[in-house]
Amino acid sequence: WATARLVNAYVTVETQYRSGEVAPVQVQALGEALLAAGGVSAGQLRGAAAAMLRASPGWEPPQRAPPEVREAWATARLVNAYVTVETQYRSGEVAPVQVQALGEALLAAGGVSAGQLRGAAAAMLRASPGWEPPQRAPPEVREAWATARLV
Repeated sequence: WATARLVNAYVTVETQYRSGEVAPVQVQALGEALLAAGGVSAGQLRGAAAAMLRASPGWEPPQRAPPEVREAWATARLVNAYVTVETQYRSGEVAPVQVQALGEALLAAGGVSAGQLRGAAAAMLRASPGWEPPQRAPPEVREAWATARLV
């Protein structure tokens, strides 16, 4: 039931997003489905979190959200930020607000795979060559930055 509810909510939000306008009630339904998503696969959680971020860019799961929902959100936020920076970089100019969003997503990237962290760090270095994660950054972010810098 939780999986069907989540998939239905995120497909509805994605469909509305692609048509140009998402009804607030659908965003609310997706948020509620994410909070009740016990037992849902990680891939479905990431898809739902990505849909939620597209529909409501400032959305963040509440502290009471299950850890797997917070990890899915962190992954979706990071991937969204680094895809945006990469796309802008290839078109010739990266908006400073997007570089800032990517930096913030990297610092909140608990539970994100090493490959995704390396990709995001590489995008950050292309967009902002002198960037270095602050000392408070998680060790895996500093490792991804060091690897991307070396490559």
